[in-house]
Amino acid sequence: TAAANKLDDYEEGTFTPTYEPSTGSFTTLTMDVVQAKYTKVGNTVAIAVWVRTDDVDITGASGALRISGLPFTVDGFTSLVIGNSGYWGVNHPEYAFTGGSGTDYITLQYKSAINADPNNLGVTDLQTGTTANQNQMFISGTYFTSA
Repeated sequence: TAAANKLDDYEEGTFTPTYEPSTGSFTTLTMDVVQAKYTKVGNTVAIAVWVRTDDVDITGASGALRISGLPFTVDGFTSLVIGNSGYWGVNHPEYAFTGGSGTDYITLQYKSAINADPNNLGVTDLQTGTTANQNQMFISGTYFTSA
């Protein structure tokens, strides 16, 4: 029926993503959120993100590097697309997917060789220091939410 297919949940806006370590916290992390938009229709959230850093001191942070602050809690794992990344330290993000159900973050991964399994990007992969516009990344995609 028309009532069953009615569009009753539409929302759009902006959010504030941030690089986050899986353990500890950064001494300093100054970020530019150039773009972070979302559109939510029902249980589906589309995001478009462009972030970069200006000042990074990783002292006190360790483990995997992720992007937290998604606009809605995740319901399951979903692959996202990294359109471009640049100005990183050792490794740069090549793959992205949402954390599991109940999370609000994106996991970042890279490959050390063409035939290798992906590895989680680490805090130590960030370009550190006070140079502007480092650790740039463009991410887009959709994920599901129960919110």
